[in-house]
Amino acid sequence: MNRAYQSRFGSKEQPNKPVRATVQVSRLVVPTGLIEVMVVAARSKR
Repeated sequence: MNRAYQSRFGSKEQPNKPVRATVQVSRLVVPTGLIEVMVVAARSKR
């Protein structure tokens, strides 16, 4: 994951580094709990 992230962000062409977070789902407190994932994405007009 880090290798893919570094190949796309923090370069001369794309100096911005978006915020990211990871959680090990198997370590969540409630085994029957649900998770919600929110994603915001943008695409250039190549």
